[in-house]
Amino acid sequence: MWGPQREWTGSTSDVESRKGCCGRWAKKVMDWWIPPGVPRGSFFAVMWLVTCEGFMWNCVLVYIGFLVEDYVTNDPNTVGFYTGFPSMVYHAGQLLSVFVSGYASDKWGRRVVLLIGACGSFVTAIVMCFTCNFLYVVICRGFNGLFCAQIGVIKAYLSDIAGKDNRVIVFSRFSLLSAFGGIAGSLLAGYTVRPAVLYPNIVGSDAFLARFPYFIPNFIQTLSYSGAILASLKWLKDVPRAPPKIELMALTKESETSTSVEIYEQQIETIASLDTPVAVTEKIVATMSEGDETLRSENPEGIIVSTTPSSEEEKNPVKKTWTRRDWIIPILLCIVYGVSGLAVAFLKNIIPIWAMSDIDSGGLGFNTKQVGILNSIFGGLTIVIQLFFYDPVVKKLHLLWTLRIGCILAVPAFLAQPTINRLADINIVMWVVLIALCAVQQYAVQLNFTPIFTLISNSVDAVRSGKVNGIGQTVASIGRCVGPLSATVLFAWTLENGLGFPLDYRFSFIVTASIPLISLLLTIRLPKSLNYPYQG
Repeated sequence: MWGPQREWTGSTSDVESRKGCCGRWAKKVMDWWIPPGVPRGSFFAVMWLVTCEGFMWNCVLVYIGFLVEDYVTNDPNTVGFYTGFPSMVYHAGQLLSVFVSGYASDKWGRRVVLLIGACGSFVTAIVMCFTCNFLYVVICRGFNGLFCAQIGVIKAYLSDIAGKDNRVIVFSRFSLLSAFGGIAGSLLAGYTVRPAVLYPNIVGSDAFLARFPYFIPNFIQTLSYSGAILASLKWLKDVPRAPPKIELMALTKESETSTSVEIYEQQIETIASLDTPVAVTEKIVATMSEGDETLRSENPEGIIVSTTPSSEEEKNPVKKTWTRRDWIIPILLCIVYGVSGLAVAFLKNIIPIWAMSDIDSGGLGFNTKQVGILNSIFGGLTIVIQLFFYDPVVKKLHLLWTLRIGCILAVPAFLAQPTINRLADINIVMWVVLIALCAVQQYAVQLNFTPIFTLISNSVDAVRSGKVNGIGQTVASIGRCVGPLSATVLFAWTLENGLGFPLDYRFSFIVTASIPLISLLLTIRLPKSLNYPYQG
């Protein structure tokens, strides 16, 4: 019936060569995806956590407006007065715990902090499966925020495993995986929430999924976090950090004065109070003749004394005791990160409720599926941008100018968003223009956000990386805490106030477009040395 079976006439070497070809191809892909020197198991585990975070955030972003319609109000024009509360409480929870988690990761290691955060997110995802009213969601999001403060720790961990040469690539992969999680979360939420409404012929009005209409996406999120926890337990390892070197002035007969003794004792007290071990290089200030002896020599517990520093240490000494002046640039970068987070929080929270608003009110009249598709488009564009359009710009302009170009490009891209309403009745043209505008917006966001991760890591040494990333995440959480509620309430007010331009529905987009200009002004005086890893 099927004809004669043809026998394999090739040799064993042909099979082996094919296997070898596939193996070489797979190795090339793996080497491209994971830079050389980066531990693959640790990279895989931490990127799974990043994907889960992107999945969770975008999943809620898609369905929160419809959840408000289910439990609070059925008027799409007043939904904005409520949708910002869950996001505000979520980021308030992050604000309470993010700096503590960064400090804890520096003191006790990144692994334990990441595992605690992942377990907390796993538990809150289980609880969110049984959403039954709006207050329940607000409380769950607050607890979720407390445990989702590990993003700053993830960035510090990526800096640890990437070393100085691979940070740009690694943080690009961070954005890629976050976008991939965002696509999955957006589409899943758009097509599975409220199944009794979307698929009435399959899900009855008295079924389990009708009683808990937001069960499916949260259950998938639970499975995803369980896999991330198992992967982290197996592969996530703390990166040992070599103790930094500082110079310690040693006293001789010729150099001992009241001032030098006081300085020496202050150095000893400072070093002894440090949490981490320090390798101290004793520097002889005065020339010693034969027979002279060092009058004072102390070695506080936990300090490794090296009297013969290597040439590499002499070239790149790491300054252990930082002054207030040393903290100015890292703190300024954290503020830039916070302002950028505020702009993105405004845009991401306005777009879903703008899209679901009535066409006559300036929106697009989208349903859950269309909002899910729109949100997933942002994630898909992020992947394309990171794969093909981000690295060439960074190589050409370096990190600082990439960040500035992103701020400039964001202004017209954000201002143009509400004009899509004029094309709402022409479906195909509307989607084409909307996707094109989303591409420009997302390009601006990626040129703004991705460099700031690397710049913050470049501003400090490894010992302070977790602490500074914690500060950055704290400042970003402040922006994201204020942003969602401010943006959605502002947008809802513009729909209800009955005023004309510029205080109509376009006003919230005008406010959003003005925020990147603040980031641009803050970057003007930043030094070019931030384009490269920290040198001390």
